Amino acid sequence: MSDKTYSNAEFGAIIAKNTQWSDANAKWVKERLIDNSRLLPDHGSKWSEKRIANYLFELAFVKPENIDWSI
Repeated sequence: MSDKTYSNAEFGAIIAKNTQWSDANAKWVKERLIDNSRLLPDHGSKWSEKRIANYLFELAFVKPENIDWSI
């Protein structure tokens, strides 16, 4: 994994691309993850690839090597 970080919108796009939650976007990330689940970004307002990979595995059993990072 790289040191690249992602915004809420980019995180939402990655979730939408890799799960059945096709409506995931920046608002979805804020309301569902940050406000309701208290999952917080690990770089101020940015999400690391490790945090995204861990969440996708918990959410939909998507293995890190199977994540489509293109957005």
